[in-house]
Amino acid sequence: MMSVNTPELNSVRTGESEIPNRDQRDSSDATLLVKLAEKDCQLWNSGSDGNAYATILIDSHQETHSLKSRQFQRLIGRRFYETYGRVANPNSIGSAISTLEGKAIFEGEEGTPAIRVAGNESKILIDLCNDRWQAIEVTASDVRFVPSVSANFVRPAAMQSLPTPDGTDLDLLRKYINIQDDDFYLMISWLMMALHPSGPYPVLMLSGEQGSAKSTTARMLRSLVDPNRSPIRAAPKSTQDLAIAANNGRVVAFDNLSSISTSLSDALCRLSTGGGFSTRALYANDEEVIFESKRPIILTAIENVASREDLADRTISITLPTIQKGSRRTEKEIWSDFERDAPAIFGGLLELLSAGLRNLDSVFIPELPRMADFAQFATAAETEMGLQPGGWMRLYSQNIQATNQALVDDKPLIGLIRECLQQNPEPMQISDWLDLLESQAEHDPGQKRLIPSTPKALGGELRRLAPVMRRAGIEVDFDTYSNKHRTIIAIQEVDDGGEPRAPQHCGVGGEDSGTSPPDVNDLLDDANLEDSNNV
Repeated sequence: MMSVNTPELNSVRTGESEIPNRDQRDSSDATLLVKLAEKDCQLWNSGSDGNAYATILIDSHQETHSLKSRQFQRLIGRRFYETYGRVANPNSIGSAISTLEGKAIFEGEEGTPAIRVAGNESKILIDLCNDRWQAIEVTASDVRFVPSVSANFVRPAAMQSLPTPDGTDLDLLRKYINIQDDDFYLMISWLMMALHPSGPYPVLMLSGEQGSAKSTTARMLRSLVDPNRSPIRAAPKSTQDLAIAANNGRVVAFDNLSSISTSLSDALCRLSTGGGFSTRALYANDEEVIFESKRPIILTAIENVASREDLADRTISITLPTIQKGSRRTEKEIWSDFERDAPAIFGGLLELLSAGLRNLDSVFIPELPRMADFAQFATAAETEMGLQPGGWMRLYSQNIQATNQALVDDKPLIGLIRECLQQNPEPMQISDWLDLLESQAEHDPGQKRLIPSTPKALGGELRRLAPVMRRAGIEVDFDTYSNKHRTIIAIQEVDDGGEPRAPQHCGVGGEDSGTSPPDVNDLLDDANLEDSNNV
């Protein structure tokens, strides 16, 4: 008979005893990690999307992290090491985080996480993303430092710090931006709106020939509102890629585009003015992840690629001039000087924001454009920009008209419709309009190829082109002559096309509120940066 103390049996027994001990150790570590986190963290959730967060005190400031983030895993792992003098097993960390997620979702309060900017119509909070976890609070009468925990700011891994404001001189930006004077005011209004907490946000389209500093301009602009380790990127390949980019930064910037697909154009429109889009959950076939937010957008290309009407309606189109020989500088030189001036430029931008908040209720624009909220907020700050009342709206209207003319020139079908209108056609069904267009183009194969092949396709194209045609002086009326049985379309030229003009009395109206503008220079004089973290 084999002895019960043979090496083989002892080996088996040892292995069996190690497994429960290891499991107990992992379970014990997980329990200790949960207790540490509950002691040091405030657990909360973002509501229906099911994401869990922790706000944790570190040294003299508070930080907010997603429980799924690597930063939070490192934080609780470090706390465990400092407390018990050993490293927690990765399995125990994963188990602890699962427990903490449950506690945050089922027991924690609901909150709203913010990336870089938060606030409302009376107060804007901007996360500086510095190691002190400070934010800037902008109101109609004040600009000051506050702790970033005031707004539940979370920081994606690629986010970088904004310049600490020092001085107020937004005009310094002119030294670094290759742009014409009129376009400069539109560009700084885009910067201003990018720091507005709710949008909607215009799309900034930078075009120009090779070497006109489009990419450098995009990087600099983003560095003033949302610095990022990868500030400009290639176009997203899918809606999911766009959602990931938007979920990990305040601004999305896509460089060197050659074209924009219909699906990407539609997604950018939703991202600009609001409207969710969904992607499939990772490792799931039937579960959706809904992304619903708004983001400022920068696009760069040699030519204006925002050619679909709905995207063009949301776009500020700026063509950068050619840089003359002898005017070029090295990247190193440019960025060295820019980083020196960036604190004063950012300070000037904060004063512009404060002016916008201060004057917004007094803005009067008789006929609002498509991007109405943007136009009102920019107009509220136009005198702070150095413009006369109504001056910003005139520049914006000219930009819209130039964009619209480019769309008309790019749509020869509109020219063919204009030719047909010389016959003074009566309102008629879409099939009759198709016959008229085909008859007009009968002897011109090139024109004939422009015409949609079916009445349904022509109806869809007319609806899509209607805003462009209206601003070009052609009115498309789908409703007046239609009834529930059939659609009768009237197309006619009108005398006054184009975007609403900006009359003399457009701008900030009403009496002076008596509130003097803040001076960002007082920030560093009046606020002790160390003490502000303990507010």
